[in-house]
Amino acid sequence: MIDIMNRLLKFSFSLLLIFIVGETNAQDYLKFVADNKNEILELRFRIEDVTEEAVDEFYVEGEYSVDGNDWEKFSFTDKKNDLALSGTEILLRTHRGDVTKVYGNDVEFSVVGPITSICKNGNYTSIFSSLKNLTDASALIIPDKLSEDACKGMFYKCIKLKKGPNLPATTLAKNCYAYMFGNCSSLTEAPELPATELAEECYRSMFTGCIGLTKVPKLPATSLAKKCYNCMFKGCSSLTEVPELPATELAEECYGNMFDGCTELKKTPKLPATKLAPLCYFSMFNACENITEVEELPATELAERCYSMMFANCKSLTKISKLPAMKLANHCYSEMFFGCSNLIEAPELPATELADSCYICMFAGCTNLTKMPQLPAIKLAKGCYAYMFSHCHGDDNYCINLKEIEDLPATELAENCYFGMFKGCRSLTKAPKLPATTLASCCYNVMFYKCTNLIEAPELPAIELREACYRYMFSECRSLTKAPKLPATTLASRCYDNMFDGCTNLIEAPELPATTLASHCYYRMFDGCTNLTVAPKLPATTLASNCYEGMFLECTNLSEAPELPATTLASHCYYLMFYECTNLTVAPKLPATTLASHCYYSMFKGCRSLTKAPKLPAITLASNCYNSMFFGCTNLIEVPELPAAELKEGCYNSMFRDCLNLNCIKVHFKDWNLPFETTSHWVYNVADSGTFVCPKDLPIEFHDKSKIPEGWTIKYIEEITGVDLINEKLEEAANVWTDKNSKTIFVTKTKAIINVYNLSGMLLKCILPKNETVTKIPMKENGIYIVQIGNKKRKVAL
Repeated sequence: MIDIMNRLLKFSFSLLLIFIVGETNAQDYLKFVADNKNEILELRFRIEDVTEEAVDEFYVEGEYSVDGNDWEKFSFTDKKNDLALSGTEILLRTHRGDVTKVYGNDVEFSVVGPITSICKNGNYTSIFSSLKNLTDASALIIPDKLSEDACKGMFYKCIKLKKGPNLPATTLAKNCYAYMFGNCSSLTEAPELPATELAEECYRSMFTGCIGLTKVPKLPATSLAKKCYNCMFKGCSSLTEVPELPATELAEECYGNMFDGCTELKKTPKLPATKLAPLCYFSMFNACENITEVEELPATELAERCYSMMFANCKSLTKISKLPAMKLANHCYSEMFFGCSNLIEAPELPATELADSCYICMFAGCTNLTKMPQLPAIKLAKGCYAYMFSHCHGDDNYCINLKEIEDLPATELAENCYFGMFKGCRSLTKAPKLPATTLASCCYNVMFYKCTNLIEAPELPAIELREACYRYMFSECRSLTKAPKLPATTLASRCYDNMFDGCTNLIEAPELPATTLASHCYYRMFDGCTNLTVAPKLPATTLASNCYEGMFLECTNLSEAPELPATTLASHCYYLMFYECTNLTVAPKLPATTLASHCYYSMFKGCRSLTKAPKLPAITLASNCYNSMFFGCTNLIEVPELPAAELKEGCYNSMFRDCLNLNCIKVHFKDWNLPFETTSHWVYNVADSGTFVCPKDLPIEFHDKSKIPEGWTIKYIEEITGVDLINEKLEEAANVWTDKNSKTIFVTKTKAIINVYNLSGMLLKCILPKNETVTKIPMKENGIYIVQIGNKKRKVAL
């Protein structure tokens, strides 16, 4: 024994469970045999899961030998004691150990003997896990009665293991074989599995990642348990045949991911089950990309997610069997054929009463599907058709060849029922009939998004809308030239949100008769409709927060805006309404006298063709009410008088920023209200010279981009009232005359700014002549006016 002891090598020992000393049978041991007898085999083992409280009472006792004759006792009372065994054969036995873990080998070896010699309580969890040089365990004796977790992870990641032990048990326990051979990449043959009575997760991931496995055992059980076969052969990429599965009554997730990633599999086994369970077939053949034949699925009554992702990414599948079920369940067909890029024919779907999300993403990514099946259902459910022919995991691989469609007869819809149903179906030129008059929230949301060849939209007869019901419905439908009629008079939050966003060929907008609006109801409705030239009438007088936000954003060909009759505004109601409408030349009248926070925020931002701003009659402002309203209106030369005497936070911030030609502003406030940055950058980058008209009480020491522009002349309102200096000679060669019939003032031969005042000194017009010819200045009514050119004035009569 001295020689044996001299050959001991140091190892790490971790102790976590209490052992009870018992009798040791001299023949009851586990043998480790080096494949090459000239090599020295070193093994280490540990015993896990002892609580800190038990350390003082802990000890483990056993025996080891290198010849089977002489046994050396060992015992530990400290979790960090060391032991090493070396030789061409090593034998090990312990006393009623729990969760024994063998590890640390240098040469290839096999293992022989009854596993109970070191794990007498029947728990062999992970005992040989990650022994990368273990090659053969066929002579290992596994008992026929198993406890929970008995062989869980027993050979996990034993990457050189070619053959495992016999598994004689006929009655299994929970998790008993789970992950037993997981990632044993050299395993080519699986042991027989005679059990007929299964337990929860008993075979879960048993052979997952066994990429060398070509043959699998029979699976005779007819009585299943929850997750019993879950992921059993997942990733077995060399598997070409699968066993029969005779059970007719299934259990929850019993076959879930069972053959997921078995890429060489070409045919599915018969699946005779008629009584299903939730997730029973979930992802069963996912990514089996060579499957071409699918057996019938005879069940007529389904369970929640029963077929979910069952054939997802089976790229060789071209046709599938009937799906006769009439009674559906939530998510029952969800993603069933997701990514089946060669599927050209869809099965019949006869159900007339649907369940929540029952068809969600069913054919998503079926890029060769050309015809949709008839969908006779008249009783819909939440999300029932959502993304059915679309792609629910990104922006690619839609049903891009879908051309033939069927009508959708339901007249009463459910929440999200058609959400994204045909998203990205770019071969679709015509939409199905949509006769529904009773809508639900998000019912048509994203339904035809990116159907770039859709040229005809269906009628939409509903007169009472629901939240986000038409949201993004035709977004990016670039071939659509005419929108359907929209007769609704009762709107809802976001009902038309982005409905025609990116419809670049839309030239005609529908009438919008509603007079009472809802939050975000027209939000970016025509955003990016670059060919829209005429906006619809907008008769609403009762507004809501963000109701018109970005409605005509970047409608670059819109030249005229609709009337906006509301006199009481709402927060952000006109926010970005005409943003970057670069051809808009005429702004609508804005009669509102009751403002709200951010109500005109960036309303005309970037409208580079706008030369004249509308009157702004409100004398009581709101925070940020005019913020950035005319930002970037580079040709704006005529702006309204600003009558408010008191400013609010951010009210004029960036209001005239980058209005390069603006050279005249008249205000009535007497205090900049500095703490609130009321005019931050409001005249940044306006004309280099101009006139700033203000009350005498306004501090004028500020000449910068946030107060009074540098280089501008300051005039006080009190100094320009009346008709003094009105008959001075105008600048050289300038001429002024009037025409009473047309109510027009004519000015010739001047390049200077022309200002027109009434007799009270209020600025009515501020015009920059475009050339040296006649400048026509139409007035609203006949009367006496003062024309100012440069510093000279003249009174004229109409």
